[in-house]
Amino acid sequence: MVFQIATGPQACLVGFAAGLILGSFANTVADRLPAGASLVRPRSHCPGCQRVLAWWELIPLLSFVLLRGRCRSCGRPVGFRTPLVELTIGVLGGLIALRLDLTPAGLVLLLLVAGLVVLGVIDLEQGLLPDSLTWPLLAGGLAWSWAVGPGWGWSALGLAICGGGVWLVGLGYRLVRGRPGLGGGDPKLAAALGAWLGPQTGLLALAFGAGGGALYGLGLIALGRAGFKTALPLGPFLAFGGVLWALLRWPF
Repeated sequence: MVFQIATGPQACLVGFAAGLILGSFANTVADRLPAGASLVRPRSHCPGCQRVLAWWELIPLLSFVLLRGRCRSCGRPVGFRTPLVELTIGVLGGLIALRLDLTPAGLVLLLLVAGLVVLGVIDLEQGLLPDSLTWPLLAGGLAWSWAVGPGWGWSALGLAICGGGVWLVGLGYRLVRGRPGLGGGDPKLAAALGAWLGPQTGLLALAFGAGGGALYGLGLIALGRAGFKTALPLGPFLAFGGVLWALLRWPF
């Protein structure tokens, strides 16, 4: 019998709550990691007045509503990214619980999608995919497949096909256009998706993400807000494709 923390509607509520808490930490990672700051020190504080936040100011979603999205001391806006990330990962946690009843596989999947959301947010805001997140994500996929999944060979094949494919696309673009077309983190994120999802589903995630990114870029061009040479981050779209197909197909 597979160990389960909760089942049914109760699992959905537990998953949603766990996702909200994880989403709060995800915001901390997205704020501090690109700057090379510690994730645990100093304690959570207002970036404006530097006041350390009280415990009730750190309740996911609720604190944002109670404080009307502003610091209670200096009035600095919190920004809608904070509750949006919390809500997104909370909803993902609930959906995962509906599918997997918060078994250990469900908890691992929640950590995976939370990591992808963080990477997407950082790339969208900072234009980078930190090695300190992409490499552990990749290693985690290999470790899971070796321990309880289809095997490390399946995972390694997905890693090589997805990561190598994106790297070759970037290399081809550079050779043809004489300038980089992809960031250095994109092949690593693609490789991580392949390690977790395997070759077939990994390629579906990449195709969905790349297609979504292309449609977004064409939409901006049609609106006159970008040109064909405008640099757009691919990471958020790869992350979205990974989250979608992980929810649909994982675990294998």
